[in-house]
Amino acid sequence: MSNDQEFVSLDERALELVTLDEHELELVNGAWGWSDLKEAAKGGFGLRTLYREGVKTVTAAVGGWKLANQMYGTPEKGASWSDKRRAMGAFKEYLDGSDKLPSWAPQW
Repeated sequence: MSNDQEFVSLDERALELVTLDEHELELVNGAWGWSDLKEAAKGGFGLRTLYREGVKTVTAAVGGWKLANQMYGTPEKGASWSDKRRAMGAFKEYLDGSDKLPSWAPQW
């Protein structure tokens, strides 16, 4: 077999792969269609969600702590743990209601 014949067969195989329809592509990819792959890639394959939740959790913890101390604390003693937890939860719900991240975090 000459090198020319090998290249022709590889080119023909490449054309066969290019002409796969969406259903065949799903079978090859384990039932992941092109739209599924594009959607997963947009989210960084889960890293974007993980990053955003981490930023929101840290912000809610710090912001809720400070908010509770200002609203319910005294100069001698800060707010109670239950007030701090409640303020952190409320702050997290507030952050979850928006697609934007706080200004201190890089937007992704």
